[in-house]
Formats: sequence, C-alpha cells, structure tokens
Amino acid sequence: MAATGRWRERWQRLRLLSAREWRLLAESWLLCAAIAVVLPRVSFTRLIDVIEGRQPTPRSSPPVSPERMATLVESAAARVPTSTCLTKSLTLHRLLRRRDVHSELVITTKRADTGLEAHALVKLGERVLLDAGPDDYVPIFISRG
Repeated sequence: MAATGRWRERWQRLRLLSAREWRLLAESWLLCAAIAVVLPRVSFTRLIDVIEGRQPTPRSSPPVSPERMATLVESAAARVPTSTCLTKSLTLHRLLRRRDVHSELVITTKRADTGLEAHALVKLGERVLLDAGPDDYVPIFISRG
C-alpha cells in the first residue's frame, strides 16, 4: 500500500511539470545514461571536449532556471543506476552549456585513509548548483564552459 502512495505522489509531481521541464527531464535522463556508459571508455579530456564543444542551441520560449535544471538532473540521475556526482555534474554542465549559460565544472579531491577521495560539482558564479560536497576538498580541475 505504501508503494502505491509513493507512485501516486511522484505522478502528481510529474503532472505539474511544464512541457519544457518534461523535455529537459527526458534530455537529462538520456544524457546522464549516455555519460554513465561512455565515462569508463573515453578519456576525460575527450569527454570534456565533446561536452563543451557544441555551440549553444537557440531557445525561443522562456528558459528553465539553472537551479530548476539542477533539480531535474538530480531527478533524472536517480533513475540511472550507475550515476555518480561526476555523471550528474557532466550532465548539468552540458545542459547549461547548450543553453549558453557559462557554468564551472569543478572536480575536487582530498586525502583519505584509503587514498584519495574525489567529488564533482557545478558552480554558477559563487553558487553551487549541484552536489556541494564537503568543504575540505581541494579543487584539482575547473572547466569554465
């Protein structure tokens, strides 16, 4: 019975999405799944080149805010079993880039007992849009798309 209630609640939230948000949710899910498959097979440099290489797509209707895009990417990534902070961050960075929003993809790291721990996030100015992560990580890569 509880599972039925959860699905009903999810469906009610999905019904509130605009057509633009539905398209963005679908695009997020497809892109996140594709990145999750490609990430272990392609060099990171090549992947960044592809993500940042294409020119922005012109949009005629009002855009979805970057914060809302981050929420939709989180929702889509929750349905991709192998998604990580890097997968989500690459997805959001690509979506923002296609809409001519200049975000930063930041990869951070810290020393841990078991070696290095890494984390990826997306920033717009000083605001972290996706996956803020711990404060004690040190940036090792910043891509300003």
